[in-house]
Amino acid sequence: DDQRYPSVPLSLWEGLQAVQADNVLCVALDAEFVAMYHGVMLLTWRRFQSYVTDWEFSEYREVL
Repeated sequence: DDQRYPSVPLSLWEGLQAVQADNVLCVALDAEFVAMYHGVMLLTWRRFQSYVTDWEFSEYREVL
């Protein structure tokens, strides 16, 4: 794990957190835009989290 290079976010949630934490990016894009983008993408993330995939259905069908 090379500390010179930060890791890339592995999920939309991590990416949203990284964008909000990046002050340079927030200033460059405008804080209002970043807040609006974050809100829209947060809704997308929540929808994704509530979706059950075909794989999950087939994998856990017997348990349900």
